[in-house]
Amino acid sequence: MIRRRLTTRAGNGSLQQRLADLETRAGINTEPGEPIALVFVDGNGDCDATRVEVGGRVWNRKKGEHQDDFVQRVMAEIPPDPSGLIPLVLF
Repeated sequence: MIRRRLTTRAGNGSLQQRLADLETRAGINTEPGEPIALVFVDGNGDCDATRVEVGGRVWNRKKGEHQDDFVQRVMAEIPPDPSGLIPLVLF
């Protein structure tokens, strides 16, 4: 059995690169994920969302803007997140 010892020469950068190579070969997508929109509705299934807040930034729905258009506009303006999870909470 051959043993290999990690030395101080194998710095954090090389470990990150090795991990990235392994993920690529395994077919793991490491790109940031798409935002997920969470829409809260009332007991009748209705929702008239007029505002979204993500990471301290606030978007307000424009007058006459359809809710689906509002959600798409917000999702297009949100910067990618390295965690891959960006929940949108509409209220």
